[in-house]
Amino acid sequence: MSKILVDRNELERVRDGVVYILEKGRNQGTIGSEGPQTIHDNTYKLDEKEKQILEYLKKNPGSTKEDVVKNVNDYSRVTVLIAITRLLEGGVIITIHNDKRNRINHLYVNFEKAIFSLQQNLGVFQYSYSELIDKAIERLFSKQVENGRIEFKTIPFVGLFYKLLGLYKFLCIMYITSDIFLWSSRPLDIDTLHNKFEHFFNTLKEIHHKLLEIPIRLGIKSEEIEEIVCSMLCKSKYGFSKGDLSDMLRFFEKYNLGEDFEPVVDALWALSYSILPLIDPSYKKHHKNGTLKDWRHIFKGSYKPKTKQWFTPF
Repeated sequence: MSKILVDRNELERVRDGVVYILEKGRNQGTIGSEGPQTIHDNTYKLDEKEKQILEYLKKNPGSTKEDVVKNVNDYSRVTVLIAITRLLEGGVIITIHNDKRNRINHLYVNFEKAIFSLQQNLGVFQYSYSELIDKAIERLFSKQVENGRIEFKTIPFVGLFYKLLGLYKFLCIMYITSDIFLWSSRPLDIDTLHNKFEHFFNTLKEIHHKLLEIPIRLGIKSEEIEEIVCSMLCKSKYGFSKGDLSDMLRFFEKYNLGEDFEPVVDALWALSYSILPLIDPSYKKHHKNGTLKDWRHIFKGSYKPKTKQWFTPF
């Protein structure tokens, strides 16, 4: 299967575009259907027969048109072939000649959109997470000015750094586990997995350096920073269950960082949406009734959101 090539400059272009949209939304004071959500809309609407064909090809990549006709047997041969043609024309699936001698067409799901979606979601997370870190540093330094000294072992710093580190760790572990646990329902070809890892790894390096700005700004020696982060990263709690998220919402609200924290949750929610019912069984009922797409519905009555949802997972 041909590779989907997106270099680092292209990734940065996408990220910059997302940043522009987010800043524009903030300046306008509203974030709704005309804001960042539009870049995540799936403009190609599938009907039931097309959905069946797509699901079959996800589980059976490289199938021929005849294979699809035989296995999607709820519809006539002509109907299925017409649906395949529409999917090809819409770019939802692609065809590849694996055997030049007999020119048999093999069909694959076009995962290029999955790569682009990952770029966008990571771009939103990186931007909002960086904003949260900057605001956290402001809070820490404002307290230090009043106290007249810098103390690494103060409870506010340790607690805040642990929470920020927990978000970073969840992103790392969720990315690895999602493709493992969702393989049967969302099989990706090797080239797509490699491309996903490349984009994820490059972005994570930048996020990691941003996180280290906190101990650097607090005067911790450079040789001690990685040791501290590594130790805390390995010991910190991993999770994005309802209880974990509730705890984090209360924590950041305590330091008047709720408005900056919520966009980070939106980005992580979109990135981990498919695996959320596996993270916490209580999410399953919300997944069935459609309220899982926005974490605010889950805490309705117990938490007052400061912002509107930036974009809807799909």
